[in-house]
Amino acid sequence: MGSSQWVFGLVVILIVSANIVHAITCPEAITTLMPCLSFLVGYGPAAPAAACCQGVQAVKDKATTTQVRRDLCDCFKNAVKSFGIKTDRAKSLPQLCRVSTPVPIDPSVQCGSIQ
Repeated sequence: MGSSQWVFGLVVILIVSANIVHAITCPEAITTLMPCLSFLVGYGPAAPAAACCQGVQAVKDKATTTQVRRDLCDCFKNAVKSFGIKTDRAKSLPQLCRVSTPVPIDPSVQCGSIQ
């Protein structure tokens, strides 16, 4: 392989890898959304804290593929049961934080239908 082909290949790899965003896992999403917990279970104030909304935005930003969004949907469905999250508060979170989320925190959602 000539040096110009090698350099071209290296440049392509760098460009492709620069565009890859680390996908978020379920434990990372739960940890990121922990500032929302008191709001979601109904112990906190009627509005989520700024740190909660920052977490919602961060999770949204990392939910970059259909598979990641479906995995997060399953994760959130389990979290509703595990943490005793009030679904009415969970459903209001995107609007209160002014973040359009592609993954609802709703135990009745069919995760396979999420794009």
